[in-house]
Amino acid sequence: VSDVLEGCNYHLARGTTTIVPTVSAGPFENMKNAVINIDLAKKSGKCKANILGAHLEGPFLCMAKKGAQNPAFLHNPDIDMLRRLNDAAEGCVKLVTVACEEPNGIEFVREASKDGITVSLGHTIADYDKASEAYAAGASHATHLYNGMPPLHHRDPGVIGAAFDAPHAKAELICDGIHIHAGVVRATFKMFGAERMVLISDS
Repeated sequence: VSDVLEGCNYHLARGTTTIVPTVSAGPFENMKNAVINIDLAKKSGKCKANILGAHLEGPFLCMAKKGAQNPAFLHNPDIDMLRRLNDAAEGCVKLVTVACEEPNGIEFVREASKDGITVSLGHTIADYDKASEAYAAGASHATHLYNGMPPLHHRDPGVIGAAFDAPHAKAELICDGIHIHAGVVRATFKMFGAERMVLISDS
C-alpha cells in the first residue's frame, strides 16, 4: 500500500491529479495482490490525488503489440479472471485494456462493460471493423492512442479510426514529446475534440 501511495503522490507533485494505478501482466497472485493494494490505498485517505481505481493494462493483450508487457503472462480475454481480480479488490478495477481481436475478445468487452468496468482497446492489432464491433459492444476508451496499435492509414483506419467514429469513446494521449509528435497531438485534438481527450503519463 505504501508503494502505491508513494507513486501516486510522486505523480501528484508533477501535475497528475487523477490517478488510475496500472497493473501489468504477471502471475495471477501478483496481479491480485496489486489490485488489493490499490483498493486499500484508495480507501486509506492518505493520498492527496484522486485515485479512481485500478487499471489492468495486462494480461488481455496481443503478442504483436505487447510493448513492455511480459509475454509469458499474456492471456486471452477471460471475463472470469477479470471478475476474480475485481472481486478480490472489492470492485476497485475501473479500467481494463483488451486486444479485442483475440479469442473471446468481443464477449469479454460486452460482459466487462455490463459489470461497470470501462473497457479500453489497446496493445492490439484489431482492424477498423473489429474495433468498431468492440465499441458497439461497450468499449468506450482507447489506451495511449497511436502507441501499441496499427497506425492510421487512409485505407485501413484501424483502432484510431474506429475510436473516432464511436462518439462515446475517449482517447488517451501520452503528451511527453517522445511518444507522439506535437503536430499529431494538435491534429488529434482537432479530430476528436478536447472533451474526448484524456492526457496520461507513461508510468
